[in-house]
Amino acid sequence: MEPSPALDAQRIRDHLRRARRNVPLEELWARIDSVLERQFAEIDEKELPGAALERLLGICFWREGLEAVFGSDRSEGGRKGDERGMISRAETEGRLDSSPTTRQSVVMRFLLLSCLAFGIISSSAQDSPKLLPSAHAHNDYRHPHPLTDALSHGFQSVEADILLIKGKLLVAHDLDEAKPANTLQALYLDPLQARVKKHGGKVYAESKEPFYLLIDLKSDGESTYRALHQVLIQYREMLTEFQDTAVERKAVTIIISGNRPKELLKSLKPRLAGRDGRLSDLATADPRFTPWISDNWQKHFQWKGQGEVPQADRDKLKALITQAHTRKLQVRFWAIPDKPEAWKLLHEHEVDFINTDQFEKLSVFLSQPEPKP
Repeated sequence: MEPSPALDAQRIRDHLRRARRNVPLEELWARIDSVLERQFAEIDEKELPGAALERLLGICFWREGLEAVFGSDRSEGGRKGDERGMISRAETEGRLDSSPTTRQSVVMRFLLLSCLAFGIISSSAQDSPKLLPSAHAHNDYRHPHPLTDALSHGFQSVEADILLIKGKLLVAHDLDEAKPANTLQALYLDPLQARVKKHGGKVYAESKEPFYLLIDLKSDGESTYRALHQVLIQYREMLTEFQDTAVERKAVTIIISGNRPKELLKSLKPRLAGRDGRLSDLATADPRFTPWISDNWQKHFQWKGQGEVPQADRDKLKALITQAHTRKLQVRFWAIPDKPEAWKLLHEHEVDFINTDQFEKLSVFLSQPEPKP
C-alpha cells in the first residue's frame, strides 16, 4: 500500500518524536497487536469489501516495517536514537533492504502506524472537536473504532447494546457477535473515564454539555441491570445521578433502553442511570427517572423517506416535541430514514437526538449554519 499523499511526512515525524519521549515501546506494540487481533477476529473474507481488506493488509505491512526497524527487541533497549538511526542499524544487520524504494516505504509505514496507534494524526480533532448536540451514534460499537469515531465527529450520544454472558457485560447485539474482549468497560467506560480526567470533568474539552451513553439491554433485564449497576458504581465519580427529588448532572449520563426493568431501576441506589421511555410514557414520565422518550418512527408516522412529508406528520411531530419539552423530556426516534431529508425534518422540529449510522455525513450536515438536504 502506498502512503497517502495527504499526509505530510515531516509533520508526522515531528509529532512522533514528541510522542516517543513519553510513550514506552512496549505500549506501542501492545496497541498494534490489539488492533490486529480485533481486526483478524472480525474478518470475513466473503463479505469484507475489497477496500477494507486492503486497509487490513496495510496494517500488517506497516507492522512488518516497524518490526524491521526495531527488530525483535520490544523493550526500551530497542528504542535508541531517532527513526533514521534505527533504520540504518536495521540495514547494517541485514534486516532491511537498503534500496531507496524499500527504505522510503518502511519509513512511511513505521511513521504512519506509530501515529495511528497513538491517535497522533487525529488527536487534535478527537480531543477538541466541535460538539454536535443533536448527534446520536446508532449501534456505535459496529463502527471501526467504537466510541472514538463518534467522539472525533463531535457526537453527544452513543448507543451500545450489551449482553450478560458468564458474568461479563459484553457489547454486542446477538450472542454470535459477542467477543470476550469487548466488554462495556473496555470499549466505553474506561475510555470515557480517561477523557473526563484529561479534560477536567468533561468529555469534550470545550463543552460542559453532558455526554450520553445509551445502553440497550439485550439479555434478561433484571440480571443484566444488576450486573451493570455494580459496574457503574465503579465509575460513579463521572456519572449523572438520578435522585428522587433532583438530578445531579456529571460528565456522562447513562440511559437504559431495551429490556428495562422499571421497578429494579427505581429501587437500586445510587441510581446511576435513567430510563428510556416510549411515546406511551409521554404524559406521565418524570425526567428525574425517565429523561428520554425514544420510539420507532415507522410505527407513528406515515413518511418513509420518499416524497414530501405529509402535513399531518409535521403537525403530529410538532405537538409531540412541544409536549415533551414542556415536561423537560428529550426525544429520539429510531428506524427513521438515515438521510439528509429526514435529518432536516428532525432538526427543524427540534428533535433532541438524530439517530444515524453515517457519522461523517451527519456531522457535516449539523455543522452547516442552516442545514439543508
